Amino acid sequence: MTFLGNMNADRVVHHKLLHSVRARFVRFVPIEWNPNGKIGMRVEAYGCSYRSDVADFNGWSSLLYRFNQKTMSTFKDVISLKFKSMQRDGVLFHGEGQRGDHITLELQKGRLALYLNLDDSKAQVSSNVPLVILGSLLDDQHWHSVLLERVGKQANFTVDMNTQHFQTKGETDALDIDYELSFGGIPVPTKPGTFLKKNFHGCIENLYYNGVNIIDLAKRRKHQIYSVGNVTFSCSEPQIVPITFVNSRSSYLLLPGTPQIDGLSVSFQFRTWNEEGLLLSTELSESSGTLLLIMEGGTLRLLIKKVAGQGTEIITGSGLNDGQWHSVSINARRNRVTLTLDNDAASPAPATSWLQIYSGSSYYFGGCPDNLTDSQCLNPIKAFQGCMRLIFIDNQPKDLISVQQGSLGSFSDLHIDLCSITDRCLPNYCEHGGHSTCHNSIYEQSCEVYRHRGNMAGFFYVDPDGSGPLGPLQVFCNITEDKIWMTVQHNNTELARIQRSNPEKPYAMTLNYGGSLEQLEALIDSSEHCEQEVTYYCKRSHLLNTPDGVPLTWWIRRANEKHPSWGGSVPGVQQCRCGLEESCLDSRPFCNCDAGTDKWRGTSSRQKGFFGCIRSLHLNGQNIDLEERAKVTSEVRPGCPGHCSSYGRNCHNGGKCVEKHSGYSCDCTNSPYEGPFCKTGSLQIHYRISKEESHVFTVSTENLANRRVHQVKMCRDGPELSIQTLWLDPEVARANTLGFVGCLSSVQYNHVAPLKAAFRHPSISPVTVRRTLTESSCGSMGDSDVNAVTTVHSSTDPFGTRDEHELFTHTVQSDSTVIGGVIAVVTFVSFCVIGIMIHFLYQHKQSHHGSQTKEKECPEGLNSSFINGIDLQNKTSQCKQEYFI
Repeated sequence: MTFLGNMNADRVVHHKLLHSVRARFVRFVPIEWNPNGKIGMRVEAYGCSYRSDVADFNGWSSLLYRFNQKTMSTFKDVISLKFKSMQRDGVLFHGEGQRGDHITLELQKGRLALYLNLDDSKAQVSSNVPLVILGSLLDDQHWHSVLLERVGKQANFTVDMNTQHFQTKGETDALDIDYELSFGGIPVPTKPGTFLKKNFHGCIENLYYNGVNIIDLAKRRKHQIYSVGNVTFSCSEPQIVPITFVNSRSSYLLLPGTPQIDGLSVSFQFRTWNEEGLLLSTELSESSGTLLLIMEGGTLRLLIKKVAGQGTEIITGSGLNDGQWHSVSINARRNRVTLTLDNDAASPAPATSWLQIYSGSSYYFGGCPDNLTDSQCLNPIKAFQGCMRLIFIDNQPKDLISVQQGSLGSFSDLHIDLCSITDRCLPNYCEHGGHSTCHNSIYEQSCEVYRHRGNMAGFFYVDPDGSGPLGPLQVFCNITEDKIWMTVQHNNTELARIQRSNPEKPYAMTLNYGGSLEQLEALIDSSEHCEQEVTYYCKRSHLLNTPDGVPLTWWIRRANEKHPSWGGSVPGVQQCRCGLEESCLDSRPFCNCDAGTDKWRGTSSRQKGFFGCIRSLHLNGQNIDLEERAKVTSEVRPGCPGHCSSYGRNCHNGGKCVEKHSGYSCDCTNSPYEGPFCKTGSLQIHYRISKEESHVFTVSTENLANRRVHQVKMCRDGPELSIQTLWLDPEVARANTLGFVGCLSSVQYNHVAPLKAAFRHPSISPVTVRRTLTESSCGSMGDSDVNAVTTVHSSTDPFGTRDEHELFTHTVQSDSTVIGGVIAVVTFVSFCVIGIMIHFLYQHKQSHHGSQTKEKECPEGLNSSFINGIDLQNKTSQCKQEYFI
């Protein structure tokens, strides 16, 4: 899935998936970014509401769920839980009865084994064979879901969405469990602190037994739950960082060591499915040789090669490619070399010559870079493919997170902090107890993956079924921006001449694509679209037109079906396309090749099938269930969401969403608006002269959907029709014809100062100046002090260049003497004015008292209105006083 991201640092872009997705890992691959900025990505994933009750078992603890009665007899059981662990063995839950009934779910070598028996006294818990085994590599410290459903003897066992149906053993349909169910282990009743099998070590989440939340009861310390050992209710995370060697050709990890130490010490753990691979290569100091640790046929082999040709060899272990974690340690001290595998130590043969080993400075794990010599890093076989963890060099742990951050060593083609290998044989599709043989593909599954790796067009090997039984196939990847085509070459690309063929001895051509039919089918099934073309050239020969109706030429599909359809015709119709469209050179035959002319004609087998959606199909009066047929028909899928179902709302004002091959468009024919989304307002005038003649005129010189009142004037003089649109009010238009001669100052409309914008910011001003307009002092400032000019700005003035926190008062400065005189004069005048105002107000107090209680108080001046943030237009409309500005 491809999503569009944000274009700046502040905008948040949300994408909602049409359907819910359950995944363990989510990978985000940036495709492109802003070329003018820096590369960066911020992603947040939103999930659904989720309840989590967790219990942590340390390997010596368990929870006991005790019944209210002695025996719990159930005909139907539903047990569900999630768990994660780093230990490959451990009991998840267990219950048993005196008559032989028992149920046990246990981790065995990273797989889940289920024991279930109904009323069979012969079966023993410790000796019988598991009824079902599911899952693999479940000790990977990731959450795994488990669901067991039983009704009588029929049961379904599901692990991570892989379900197996089975029938239980026993004579009855009921499961009788005595006293209790244990979770996390099987405690021995007579020996407190001891357990019958190895306990589970890890975390269990949302544990339900027949609708009972076991962990919730334990957290609330209910009497039904008894705790054995230390059970905590938060999941601890071990600080173990695994790494995955992805590519068996180019993956490697370089870690530094301490050189010239007398001896060597290296240890780590690994898991793999491959029989061969390089685990470790290092060049020893003091010319003491090269150390190699490799896997051959699932066996571990240690080689120490001396420069003089001497050396030693240790071989140990078998079947190490079982996907399990194995620990390995190499120690060399005082002329003694020891290789320890899973706590079993091995040494070279006693006849081995004397060795003196000095530690090297560079240790290569998994493989070697291409630019090194054999003395620096020797790899006689392919690179290792699998996982490693807990790497120690010279008894010091190596921080693999530092490797990921680039501060320690170097690497290539690794997944750090993740063991991403999977069981290639899971699920097992072999029936009736058969076992599958799986391999790991060294090639990608499609050209799409090669493009994401940065490859350009060229020939590549693809393995369409991945780790399945099919081998790789060579294709040509035509990598473009829109589509990626895989072209499979065959052996007959040149023209082949056909002579003297007849029904008794027909000519047959087989196209060999370099692979089996199963490989081609897997390639086709994994592709979005597939097409094939075979061209047939003819001269004086027949193709389909025969006396008995049997075609002379046909081609065979993968299902061994004969198809006589040529020239893009539909299947089942024995005609070429020109015959269906009645466009052949000769109207009598149904194909150009049946015309029998002396000129070369050509026809093709490629059928351009329908690409789109079909619904409500009725055939001979019957409604055909297309969705059911689509489920069993290749290259046809049920449902048709389309682009308009998600983006049709983008077509505004009556516009119609139209589906296209790779998108959609808005049809604005029936809308008065234009533009890609029918949002640009235009004017359509339908002019009908008579019943037979009508005209449509569109006026789209500007966007008329601007909330203004428009005036339309139409004049017709004979065949000529003139249309004029005006938006100005007639009174305003009449005033504009007269014009104004004089001086204006302090002009403000709402929060815009047009004169200031025109004179101070002419380049960015939205004000248009026509004819003559000059800046002037307007002669006299009246009674105002000419040395104290004040300019008031609105806080939302788009043309102001001052910071919004600055004061909007700018005073024309003078020298200190003038300022002092001005202050004295202003003070004297102020006292005089105050005295006169007091006397005036006292005389008119009674006459104005009534009017002051009824009328709304007006602002004392325009400046106070602006400063207090009061809207000028609304304020003056409510005021009975008038001001001239």
